[in-house]
Amino acid sequence: MPVKEFFAETGFGGGHENLVLEVLKGTFDAGTTFGSGIGEFKDGYTSGNLHKMVEKGVLDMNDLVELWRSPLIPNGPIVVRTSMNDDMKAKFKQFMLDLPKTDAACFAGVMGGDFKGFVEVNSDFYKPIIDARKSTIGG
Repeated sequence: MPVKEFFAETGFGGGHENLVLEVLKGTFDAGTTFGSGIGEFKDGYTSGNLHKMVEKGVLDMNDLVELWRSPLIPNGPIVVRTSMNDDMKAKFKQFMLDLPKTDAACFAGVMGGDFKGFVEVNSDFYKPIIDARKSTIGG
C-alpha cells in the first residue's frame, strides 16, 4: 500500500526488537517485525522476534495489535563458498540437516523458537524475493 496515504512519516527503529519497544513506548504508531504466524498470537507465535521477546519477558502481546501479515517470506539461505571442496560441502550440509536431532538445544537457540528443521531448497524458492529486489533496482 502507498505509505504516504496511511502514515505522516516513516522512520527506523534500530532493528526488530528495538522497533517493537519503540511502538510500545509510543515513539511509533506501527512497526514491522517477524514471526512464524503459526501458533498463538499471545505467545508471539511459535518463533521469530515476537516469540523471543515474549520468552524474555519484555513483551506482552496484549499490548500489540496485528495490522497485517505478509505471505511467506523465506528466511535467508545458509550458503557456502563455491570454492569449498565437495566433501566439506556435503559434511556441512549433513551437519546442518542433522542439527535438530543431534543437538536440539543448540538448534532451538540458533533459530530462536520451535522449528522442526532445515529444508533444502533451490533458487526458485527465492523467486519472489529476487523479483521484488529487481523491481526496486530496475532490472
